[in-house]
Amino acid sequence: MFGFMVGALTNGSGADPFYNCTKFAQKGIVSVTINYRLEIEGFLYLKDAVPNRGLLDQVYALEWVRDNIRAFGGDPHKVTIGGQSAGGMCIGSLLVMPKAKGLFKRAILQSGAGKHVLTVSTAQKVTQVFEQVSGLSATSAALANIPRTKLSEYLNETSKAILTSPDTAGWIDDLRKNFLVVEPVIDGVMIPDYPEKIYESEESSHVDILAGYTAEDGRSFVVPQGLWGTITEDMFNNLVKLWGNPEEAKTVYCKEYPNDISQLYCSVWTDSFYRLPVLRVAEANARKKKNKTFYYCFSLPSPVFRNGAHHATEMPFVFHVLEERGSEMILGNLRPVELADRMNKAWADFIRDGNPGWPEYDLKDRIMMDFNVESKVVKDLCPLTRKWWEVHYDKK
Repeated sequence: MFGFMVGALTNGSGADPFYNCTKFAQKGIVSVTINYRLEIEGFLYLKDAVPNRGLLDQVYALEWVRDNIRAFGGDPHKVTIGGQSAGGMCIGSLLVMPKAKGLFKRAILQSGAGKHVLTVSTAQKVTQVFEQVSGLSATSAALANIPRTKLSEYLNETSKAILTSPDTAGWIDDLRKNFLVVEPVIDGVMIPDYPEKIYESEESSHVDILAGYTAEDGRSFVVPQGLWGTITEDMFNNLVKLWGNPEEAKTVYCKEYPNDISQLYCSVWTDSFYRLPVLRVAEANARKKKNKTFYYCFSLPSPVFRNGAHHATEMPFVFHVLEERGSEMILGNLRPVELADRMNKAWADFIRDGNPGWPEYDLKDRIMMDFNVESKVVKDLCPLTRKWWEVHYDKK
């Protein structure tokens, strides 16, 4: 298993305690976690450097695994790449990168996929705003001696300037949908086109896919900031307008979720930012019928996040690190060990044999696993909102 860290492409570490792979090792899985260049160094479009430097780091690390993993008991022909959130976004890009083709056999995408990319034009506009905010030239030479903390401040100011701008230009609305201003760039070479278009073609990597999300991923935009209960109808409408008609969307969402504006707002974020991107990967892989596809939802609510299955709540269960320091920040006193046993085994079985233990996903029955204290196989979870997004979700 080759794992990518989380952190919105701006922070994180492969040494995070949540990536303790002891339970995987006990099941015979050889695990590799890496660090790669982040934020400005890894993803800002610089004038004197190749784009997608963070992704290139990942490709080089995968090439190292191909050439050296046998010495550690691994098999270079059975590599599974796995990532959650930003890690999943990176995998969404690696699936369509010619340089990464053939370097892995399976992929696990948790709450993140290939939706989060920028055109060269948009990336250049972000760079221009960065230069205006910082007063610096966006070249590797000019930025080399600037303290990283200062560069992070400039990037945060850049993000704020763009996302809070009253401007309704198309490129700004695209960034509002993505909520990130540094992302992989469609340069025509490393990333030839929008990943969600390439998934449907023969150009993407032919690999087995395990993909899914947490039921309340979108609470990450509201609960930690203390905004639950302060969301207004105008805020909900302004969010939905990026894709479609707010009243129409609210009518559909109220059929599958409680009629609470904070809940509905979070559910739209869950679907647009997390659920739909990973679903597009699963659908495209299932449609081609050349490799296996498995889909899941993690719905166990955490008492920490207003009793919702918040973003990253599944991670301590996947790695079986319920007692790891810091887990209480995600789980509170929630410790269903049997669920961790089940999920860790499912991931290990998929990595080893390509089968996590439930039926494959297809476009007819849409069978998936719903992970909870009592996990169960379900058919097409939340079909009404899925169908609404089929019309309004922009695959580019």
